[in-house]
Amino acid sequence: PGVAVPGEVGPFALSSPITVLVCRDNKGAFDVAREVKAVAREGRGSAATNAEAFTIREADDALERANAAPLQGRAVLLLYLNEKTFLDPSGTVARIVQTAMDRGMAIAPVAEQDPASGGCAFRQFFQQTPQVLQQPPYKLFDTLAVPLYPSSQHRKVSLRHVLRGMGAQPQSGGGMRNVFTAAVLSCARCLTRKDSRRIEPAAAEPPIDRQKVASPGGTASLPEPAPPEAATQGVPTRAASYDVQEEADALALHRERVLKSLRSRLNATQVADSLHTRHRDAPAPPLPGGRSSKSPPRLRPPPPPSGPSREGLALERVARIRTAQEKRLQVRANSCKSVLAHAEGAGGLARGGGVEGEPLAA
Repeated sequence: PGVAVPGEVGPFALSSPITVLVCRDNKGAFDVAREVKAVAREGRGSAATNAEAFTIREADDALERANAAPLQGRAVLLLYLNEKTFLDPSGTVARIVQTAMDRGMAIAPVAEQDPASGGCAFRQFFQQTPQVLQQPPYKLFDTLAVPLYPSSQHRKVSLRHVLRGMGAQPQSGGGMRNVFTAAVLSCARCLTRKDSRRIEPAAAEPPIDRQKVASPGGTASLPEPAPPEAATQGVPTRAASYDVQEEADALALHRERVLKSLRSRLNATQVADSLHTRHRDAPAPPLPGGRSSKSPPRLRPPPPPSGPSREGLALERVARIRTAQEKRLQVRANSCKSVLAHAEGAGGLARGGGVEGEPLAA
């Protein structure tokens, strides 16, 4: 209990009196209200004070009776949601919720999660709740419902969330928790910190014998410090380990090696160029039969004949169109001549009064 976990939901305390209204036909709502009242006693202050600030009353009497006692402090309606919340025959739960919202009271919905206690999917509440409560100006489910879990640890956290939704304020765990946390952090720093001034045992100075230091005459004489040459004994000097002439010789040798490598690369490049030139200029060997190895030059194909120009194509098209029109006119003229001849033959028969070769009747 002394270690604080980030994000942990701690106890809540009521800063002012509160009256929790519970509908009589909302089965299980009174039990949940009593559990929330028990959780309210965990807050700062005495349990009796927190219990007096939390009052449970029946919503039917407080909202519908004419001579009902006035409500103390802030009024909240606890709505316990399960599979039978809005299925009461008289519709009292829906009427109480609507009346409380008309008076401007806050609604604290709690959704049961245990199937043995009537827990169901949340979409079932949309099917059972009257449409008037789901539409403006009420919008009942705009307020998030706190899920109520069956296990003791999760249920305690759920009840604290319900209490917070009723207006309670979070409370810290007290001074001892802060002191314990600070002590743990201090010990962790001490364990992880490294001493940068650590002295090796071989380099430590020998202890001073006070009896040898003190002289018989009462005066103390400290041992003389070691001469500076002793501190550098065994370390070679610059003149003994550094020779300028040796360094110059090494640099000259390196320079000669680099120049030699460059000359060899240049010679190899020149030889390769000369071989390539000889191979290119050498004549090709003759093939059997006196033929040359060189293939005869390829002749370019003759250019394709140029087609007619655009003007020629246009004139040709006009000529075809004119020929087709003349043919159509000739066909029409022939048909007209045949019709006219047929009509003249029919008129002569009519004037003659009968068939050719037969005399007309008087």
